[in-house]
Amino acid sequence: MFNNIGPKCKAAAKALCYIGITLSVISGLLMVFAGAFSYSGSAGTLMAVYGFLTMIFGSLVSWLGSLGLYAAGEAAENSAIAANLAVKADMQREQEKQG
Repeated sequence: MFNNIGPKCKAAAKALCYIGITLSVISGLLMVFAGAFSYSGSAGTLMAVYGFLTMIFGSLVSWLGSLGLYAAGEAAENSAIAANLAVKADMQREQEKQG
C-alpha cells in the first residue's frame, strides 16, 4: 500500500485535476444555461457570468491544487532513485576495498 508512493501520488494528482476540471466545466455550463433560461434578465446575465467564471477559475484552481500533490510524488520518486543509487555506490566501494 505504501510501496512506490511516488507514482501513486502522481496518478492521484492527475485524477483529481481531471475530475476538478470536469466538475468545474459541468457546473459552469449548468449555471450558464440556468442564466440563459432565466425569467429575469439581469439575474440571468449575472448567473451566466458566474458560470463562465466558475469554468475558468474552477479549472485553474483544480490544476494549481494538483501541482502540490504531483510535486510530492515526483520528490518521493526521485528520493527513492537517489537512495538506490547511493546503496549501489556503497556496495561498489565495499567490493573495491575487499578486492
